[in-house]
Amino acid sequence: MEPIPKLIEKNPAKRLVLFVADGLRYDSFFNLIEENESMFLSQKRKKGATFAISNTQVPTESRPGHVAMIAGFYEDISAIAKGWKENPVEFDSVFNRSRYTWAWGSPDILNLFKKSTNNVFLKMYDSSIEDFASENATILDQWVLHHFKKFIYHSKANLTETKMLKEENIVFFFHLLGIDTHGHSKKPHSNEYQSNILYVDNLVKEVNEIFDEYYSDNNETAFVFTADHGMTDWGSHGSGDDSERLTPFVGWGAGFDLHQEYERNNLMNIQQISIAPLMSFLIGVPIPINSVGKLPLGVLSSDKKTKSLAYLQNSLQIIEQLKIKHHHCKNSAIFFQEFKDLKISDTSKIIQKIENFIQHGNYEEAISETDRLIELSLKALDYYHKYNKFYLGLCIIFSCTGWIIFLLNHNLKSIVPTSLNLNRSIKASSINKIFTVFTLLTILAALYQNFPVTYYFYTLLPLFLWRSIFIDYKFLSFLMSIWSEKKIQNSVYSILLIIGIECMVLSFFYRWIFSILLVLYSIFLMIKLKIRQDQLVTKTIIVLSSILLAVYPLLPVIKGYTHLYLVYLASIVSNMMFFFIMNKMEILKNSKASYTMMVFNIFSLVNIFWIRQSIESNSGLPFLGQIFSYLTLLSCLFLPIVTELNLKKRLIYILFSFFNSYFHLSISYESLFLLFLGLQMISWLLIESFLYSGEFNIDFALSKKRSSYFVESYDEDDNESMNWSNLFRVYLLVFYLLLAFFGTGNMASINSFDPVSVYCFITVFSPFLMGFLLFLKITIPFLIVIAIFYCVYDVIHLSIRISYIFLMIMSDLMALRFFFLIRTEGSWLDIGTSISHYIIVMLKIIIVSVLFSVAQFLFKYEIGHINLFRSIKKRIIKDD
Repeated sequence: MEPIPKLIEKNPAKRLVLFVADGLRYDSFFNLIEENESMFLSQKRKKGATFAISNTQVPTESRPGHVAMIAGFYEDISAIAKGWKENPVEFDSVFNRSRYTWAWGSPDILNLFKKSTNNVFLKMYDSSIEDFASENATILDQWVLHHFKKFIYHSKANLTETKMLKEENIVFFFHLLGIDTHGHSKKPHSNEYQSNILYVDNLVKEVNEIFDEYYSDNNETAFVFTADHGMTDWGSHGSGDDSERLTPFVGWGAGFDLHQEYERNNLMNIQQISIAPLMSFLIGVPIPINSVGKLPLGVLSSDKKTKSLAYLQNSLQIIEQLKIKHHHCKNSAIFFQEFKDLKISDTSKIIQKIENFIQHGNYEEAISETDRLIELSLKALDYYHKYNKFYLGLCIIFSCTGWIIFLLNHNLKSIVPTSLNLNRSIKASSINKIFTVFTLLTILAALYQNFPVTYYFYTLLPLFLWRSIFIDYKFLSFLMSIWSEKKIQNSVYSILLIIGIECMVLSFFYRWIFSILLVLYSIFLMIKLKIRQDQLVTKTIIVLSSILLAVYPLLPVIKGYTHLYLVYLASIVSNMMFFFIMNKMEILKNSKASYTMMVFNIFSLVNIFWIRQSIESNSGLPFLGQIFSYLTLLSCLFLPIVTELNLKKRLIYILFSFFNSYFHLSISYESLFLLFLGLQMISWLLIESFLYSGEFNIDFALSKKRSSYFVESYDEDDNESMNWSNLFRVYLLVFYLLLAFFGTGNMASINSFDPVSVYCFITVFSPFLMGFLLFLKITIPFLIVIAIFYCVYDVIHLSIRISYIFLMIMSDLMALRFFFLIRTEGSWLDIGTSISHYIIVMLKIIIVSVLFSVAQFLFKYEIGHINLFRSIKKRIIKDD
């Protein structure tokens, strides 16, 4: 695809200066320039600048924001796999199209625009100085200003650079990261954040003066000041709140309308992707070929003819993309349906109509018609981009339903009585012939339409599944016979299961549903558990744990407001709980491992307090504290496996080692939530033990008879495991897994991850490491739930294979429900959240499988198997 050449003769500007204040909130900026009239940009309100609000999209991160501004399209979510740093696909940009571009700032941003071009010159500081615990992050912006001044000074003695700087179509880009860094560490309402804005304003003033001095024709320089994203009150970004999505836009110099009156409540709104065609127009370069932004005519000082021609060029560039999409769909589809509101044959007529308007001086009509053409073209682009949506949707629906029935079929065959008399059967050869014909026709159709490789998987999977279903009808006969024995009971349980699954789906959107279900569960336990008088205390604790846990989904999600006193309280309570347990349980008394664990718990509390106080006093992250923080993560794997194979003892060490690690990653009440979640999980185990043996007792050695989770053989108890009780246990597992995820947050709060959570481990910006630590924080509550489920599986001799089947069926039913809730229109937050919900449910099977294997390792592995550690183990558990 070739760029569209410019249609205007003279560029409004010879050069462009782009300032991007990373993480600058629109309200913080406008409040400050209204309160402080001595600011350079504040003085521009009276004359000489255009003010507007720029609207970005979710995810409100630095990379997507810069790509939107400089390339003109919204970043693909696949870029997150590269830490929002590298390009999953190379793209065109204003920098590429410029004659030369010079840029100063962070390597995380500047490196995005370096590849495959020799006209972009970058000057970057080392990423190690991007320290969130730094006392003064303004040094990042000071570095940018210093090296720009240095560049200008040396260029005067360099004839080559002087000649390059005198050229037209050049860009200067200043990426200013200090505001974002202070926003994360000190929060947007802090003095440091406000002071950094004042420094950036002074930087802009100095750069403006340098350009005035260097260029005698500086009235031909265009200046743009904006931000990639905003920031929440608690110092995070990534979600779709107005404080994150709305950013300031200021334009002055050549090409801008300098006579607009500043009215805070009447500021123009422009899309962030519209900045790319705006900058292209100002310096007279082609619009980036992938841009879908609309030129914001309201900020320009050009005459109506120039505006209409520039807008026409904008529409031609978008139509060029439309033609390529249309051509691809038309040549590949068997039954092609063109976008009804805008046919490709009509675009040339509309363009001719616009050109006639321009030739006859009807510029308002030309602009209006061009605007309508661009809107229709963008809708058509979206239509062709989603052209195969309906077909792929059908494939997924048939695959999900087929997979559910296939699971039942495949697994029930092993427990169907051999004496069962099946009334109907279908010859396999006939079914194979029919499906072979369908498969061949499908492959030929896919080849004709040039489907990607992934489409073949979506197309052929339902065929293979339904072929297996139609060949064997045994499961239908078996199900019907079982169902008819207790028709009313099974019908009631089925309805309750459907209601339960729908509650789980709704809990993704309404967290308070967890509270209702926990209260109902508490009532159920009070009625169900028939106990002796001496077991009353245990029953009370079990019921009370459910009620206490029900409080947390009613609280606001964890967003970044730090309440460290709650973390300290949770750690203190954890220490007291362990001390109490150690003195009450015979197997922990006088145990070296127990004393080691107790000392480790105390050191964890001290370490958390030390690190947090050090960072709050701007003393940075203590090196020894950082080392101990990482040791707490290693302790989760090491401490449990040095003890003997006793279920109760190992469970205690697993829980408290996880508690210590989680507290290092906590900033508020989520630390207390984990304690109550652990208590609730132990209650579940005690209930299962009571229902199985009549006693609240789990003190026995782990069974070594149980085989691997992945290779467990079929046993005779599978038939007995296929009952509603075990299905309810699996439902509880799903419920607790979702509660572990949504108990203190939601998708938006995860997306708006605050780096304050990882300050015990790292303060220097590192997307992958910070993302990994966030992943651990999310995973630890899951591991606690899975660890208890593993104990349940061992205590009551539950068939894990049948439980796994139940889990897959339940997950597929939820995934099918979420599939119909996926949104392709509306805000990016709604679209991204709906897709995330579907992916989470689809990945649930894999997550449980992996975590169950981790639990199996923690409960059954003995470090003594390694010769090097045998003596260590003997010494640790000598007195245990």
